[in-house]
Amino acid sequence: VRTPDAQRRSTQEVVSGLQIGVLMCSVGAMVIGLFLVYNAMAVTVAERRADIGVLRSIGATRAQVVVLFAAAAAALGCVGAVLGVPLGVLLAELTVGQFRAEMESMFLNPEVSLTHLSWGTAAAAVAAGVATAVFAALVPAMQAAGDDPAHVVRRSAGAAAGVWKALHRAACAAMVVAGAALILLRFELPARVGSVGGLTLVLVGLLLASPILVAVLVRLTRPLVHALVPFTLRLAFDNIARAPGRTGVVIGALGAGVALMFQTAGVGRSNEEPVLSWIGQVVQADHFVFSGNMTAANSSNSPMPAAVAGELKAVPGVEDVMGIRYSRLEFNGT
Repeated sequence: VRTPDAQRRSTQEVVSGLQIGVLMCSVGAMVIGLFLVYNAMAVTVAERRADIGVLRSIGATRAQVVVLFAAAAAALGCVGAVLGVPLGVLLAELTVGQFRAEMESMFLNPEVSLTHLSWGTAAAAVAAGVATAVFAALVPAMQAAGDDPAHVVRRSAGAAAGVWKALHRAACAAMVVAGAALILLRFELPARVGSVGGLTLVLVGLLLASPILVAVLVRLTRPLVHALVPFTLRLAFDNIARAPGRTGVVIGALGAGVALMFQTAGVGRSNEEPVLSWIGQVVQADHFVFSGNMTAANSSNSPMPAAVAGELKAVPGVEDVMGIRYSRLEFNGT
């Protein structure tokens, strides 16, 4: 025996788990976008390094250089986010269309449709996309703005590179340590904050640390590569050694994409058991009898003739048959 309040809480718990899973997949997609935009802006900054040095030499401030690249990233993010909103709605419509008949049958609802996208949600999605692009462009833009024009003209690295490297390592270590701490203290924190938040921080921290990991692997494998591989592969390896950050970003973007695939599959697999348990609580019956085609029939749109009740009662082992009529009322458009 379950009270309506307990049934509602059970339903809300399942729905909340699904919502958090979808939200985590969305965060993973944003991380991939961050890596891709960062890679594009880093290449742009490297190609325009001499132009940046000329601008700084004739009086352009660091803030103006940062705003220049941030505006370019914002334009890229705006185009991608504006195109992503209608594409997401289309994919949602296609997904719901695959399961509309089953949901109508299960919940006795003749009209299962998507919640209409509000302008506020669309604006928030576009703002999140633009903010991700701008955030990804800040590091290469600030690094370019911090270079000494004299070093740029001589095509030599300035002292700012060491500062950015230290900040990068500190940020990656802080995210991994903070995520691990949230996971360890998850039972003392609000529900799902420690586990979900901690895993997110650890994942993002490790992905951002991919250039560091690439540099470490290059140093460890350099003697073996120089001793065993052909000369052409050694040239490629030396190119990676000269720019481990650029290679690490590409590896990080690929790793984030693979992680998103496993994350999406994991969300579906981890929600399978609670969803099936919840369906077992909501739809409590030992056998189901359909009138006509089982895949197309449902209890609200395909009523059975009254004569079916007599036929069911004549089946051996059936003690009694009770017919039910559903009268659906409209109130305030619902």
